[in-house]
Amino acid sequence: MEQNVLVVFMSCTQNSHLWARLLANCPGSLVFCGDPALPQEAVYSNRILKVRCGDTYDFLPNKVHAMISGILKMPAFRSVTHIFKVDDHDTRFDESSISQLQILTFGDYCGQRLNNLFTGNRRWHFGKCPTGSRWENRVYPGPYVPWIDGGCGYILSRKAMQIIAREDAEVIKRDHIFEDVMVALLLKRDGILPQRTGRLIKGDK
Repeated sequence: MEQNVLVVFMSCTQNSHLWARLLANCPGSLVFCGDPALPQEAVYSNRILKVRCGDTYDFLPNKVHAMISGILKMPAFRSVTHIFKVDDHDTRFDESSISQLQILTFGDYCGQRLNNLFTGNRRWHFGKCPTGSRWENRVYPGPYVPWIDGGCGYILSRKAMQIIAREDAEVIKRDHIFEDVMVALLLKRDGILPQRTGRLIKGDK
């Protein structure tokens, strides 16, 4: 099966002023954000995918889970074999990096910055979650496994996406605050480990 990589920019409504530039600079991409008032699970229009969940930092794991579930269900994305999730404000594409995405062969779970550790900063989210959030000033108590740093993006195959989509949204809300670590944990349960790629994009790390 021919590889078809879809770039998905994780964003929020507050950063909507960035969307036109992102989409113009990266053909074959979409932006996704959260909308807790959405009447259905996901709505896709004009390369914007809105998913029904919170749009603040503490909902990033749920936002990624809902985005993956939406893409898997929508006929418009039936030919997508991989997604490349990147952030909206700290990554930059050029023509060579875009063309590489369709030429290089990717596994189930990979990216350019591999944290090959079993520990991490359990307070990374402090000061980023809204007042009253479950995760406001609450230390992450869960496990770490080697993971691909979300700040530089990660690539997931359709197989990996299907594994992540199986997880219950309420369990994700309860147990996870770091979306990139969540991805690694869910995939490791099915024996999928992260692999490092060469440099694909310019990022903040």
